[in-house]
Amino acid sequence: MLSGLEEIGVITKEDNPYVTSSAERLRLKYGDKRVTGDSRDRDLVEGDLAADIARFKAERDISSSIFDADDADPTILQKVINTLGTVLTYNFFIIIAFFIWFIAGAIGQFGFDSTWLILAFQAKWDVLILPLLSTHMALTFLSAGLERIPNGEEA
Repeated sequence: MLSGLEEIGVITKEDNPYVTSSAERLRLKYGDKRVTGDSRDRDLVEGDLAADIARFKAERDISSSIFDADDADPTILQKVINTLGTVLTYNFFIIIAFFIWFIAGAIGQFGFDSTWLILAFQAKWDVLILPLLSTHMALTFLSAGLERIPNGEEA
């Protein structure tokens, strides 16, 4: 028997796919232990999925643990890439600080007719800021190139 709203084509919140997920709708329809439309319990479905995953990994000779690759000692190339990543991270935040310094100097010059902050920025440009920017760009390209070097594994 249909309720008054269902007779005119309005669906309930529990049946609305935009409000209630399919898993929630299936749980309402079949009970808490089932998330599939068939009559099997959730534990059986998950057991079948685990068996399928194990068979898939065995067929393709895939490691059974996602942590196996992390257990191995990093190669020299990986250590260099990690070090470059650390240097690039610190250098990035230093460059952001320089950018804020530049913006503050530009606001001071054009908004308050005060040029001391932008002149200090210009004085440090050749000595400090430009070398850091150049180093950052060079290390970025070097790191990208090193990450593309094959390390004995098939892609």
